[in-house]
Amino acid sequence: MYSRYEVYKNIDTEREYQEMVNNNNEIYNEYHELVMGEAILAIQVNLGKVLASWYSDSPKNDYQITMEHIREIAALSVYLGEKYGMPPR
Repeated sequence: MYSRYEVYKNIDTEREYQEMVNNNNEIYNEYHELVMGEAILAIQVNLGKVLASWYSDSPKNDYQITMEHIREIAALSVYLGEKYGMPPR
């Protein structure tokens, strides 16, 4: 099992990557300043990737291919929290 700190750290580095892509005009800008609906659609697209990769991925490698897309979804969710605020539980 992985620690929560490790998981959060990897989500944070994904957010840093998304910001770098957003600020680099030479790379296709998939993560430009998304409004709520666009970010939800990006999450949905990545969820489709999760389902497709999970179908052919394996627990032998801890579903690493699938988890790459989960990390992207988590970082997009953080982005929405940064932009619109995250209500406390």
